[in-house]
Amino acid sequence: MTAREFKKVFPDEYGAWAMWIVPFLTGAQLAHTWNWKTLFWFLFLTVFYILKNPFVEWVIKNPVFSRNCPGKRGMIAISLAFPLAGLFGGAWFFAVAQRNAAFTAAGVAVILGTVYLFLDIHKLGRSLFGQWVGVFLLSLAAPLTAVALGGVFNRAAVAVWLANSLYFAHSIYTVRGWMNSRRRDGKTLSPLILFRPLFIYWGLTLLLAAVALLRHWISPSWWLLLVPTTLFIGTFVGYFYRRVSIRQIGFLEVAHTTLFAVLFLAVL
Repeated sequence: MTAREFKKVFPDEYGAWAMWIVPFLTGAQLAHTWNWKTLFWFLFLTVFYILKNPFVEWVIKNPVFSRNCPGKRGMIAISLAFPLAGLFGGAWFFAVAQRNAAFTAAGVAVILGTVYLFLDIHKLGRSLFGQWVGVFLLSLAAPLTAVALGGVFNRAAVAVWLANSLYFAHSIYTVRGWMNSRRRDGKTLSPLILFRPLFIYWGLTLLLAAVALLRHWISPSWWLLLVPTTLFIGTFVGYFYRRVSIRQIGFLEVAHTTLFAVLFLAVL
């Protein structure tokens, strides 16, 4: 196995890591469980996430079994470790979790995972729909963790899942607006036009949060979660977007996500 091929399949996107680690933390906080089960579940999710790409690349997209290449045995071993880890973690999940909640959470995970895999195989994983499916799939770590640690798949679990998903989805439109600003015709457009989808999206998110508050689906303290992103969008569009690279956007998002996670854990 060459270093280039290994790097290709190893998930090194910091944003994607955050999209399941932060939901994991909020799911554990929702279940109010921080013990060896929490650590075990985190280690399982980490291994499962790391092994996902090799399995998809070397078994589904470009089967390693039918080609001659350096390190073939190692690639096969790593690929087969993915379903084995899944079976082991799944068995533990169903053994310790409440049955109905476990089947519900696992069913949603299978559906979203299948849809995303289909899109990825057909090179639509980077499409707008594909990115949304990916966000919902990774953020599903919140209710999965809550269920694995003794909770149920109820309204609170769905609210935590949705809050994580809506937060991370803002980065889709942030990056798309930044990319449009780098195009030749985008350099002359105003930020209101370049980031119009981001403004529309965040406006709808604020509206949904207002409805959820009026319907008593969330507590007033949850509105604190909207403050960092609102400020981030305002400062990014008003100042940063013409001055930063895509890598620097990643650093800004890491800092922003850390603040979001701290606030989320505080309000749960």
